[in-house]
Amino acid sequence: MQHAITRTPLMVLKQQSRWISLSLLLACVPLMTSCYGYFPVTRAVYDLNGKINIGGSDEMPSKAAKTVAFWVFIFFPVYFFAGIADALVFNLVEFWTDKTLVLSYHAEKDGKSIALESQPGSKDATLTISRNGQVLDQRFFIKVSETRYEVRDAQGTVLGVIVKRADGKFVLQDTQGTTLTSLSGMTL
Repeated sequence: MQHAITRTPLMVLKQQSRWISLSLLLACVPLMTSCYGYFPVTRAVYDLNGKINIGGSDEMPSKAAKTVAFWVFIFFPVYFFAGIADALVFNLVEFWTDKTLVLSYHAEKDGKSIALESQPGSKDATLTISRNGQVLDQRFFIKVSETRYEVRDAQGTVLGVIVKRADGKFVLQDTQGTTLTSLSGMTL
């Protein structure tokens, strides 16, 4: 005499759990390609938080405002959604197209635009100035050491260097070594 075993949904799910787990794992593989992109949206939120300044030269109100803004960005998950957008959209686009998205872009009313783009697979960058879609000028920032970038024109001529000092400041020098300007890391 055979007894009929009724299969409950839990039993069926348990038997198929290996296949479900394997399917979910394979579905996630394209997202786990170990690529590390620039995360422009997260950086933009971080920069926005860092630029909050109240109280003029008094540092304490600005620090308090930055802290409150940070808490607001956490409570209303601004950083979370920025990170998700970067990881699932921008990072994958950069990885699969081998094209780094624009790091910075500024457009003027007269049609002139300035864009800073990093080069795929390197720490080099290109600054492009254009008007109405036509390139007017380009400058290339070539990393030559951990603390030094050369600024070159389209023909490869060195126009100057950017040096990162031990105190975190960036110094722009001409080819003779004369300092033209310096910026703190926070200004950048």
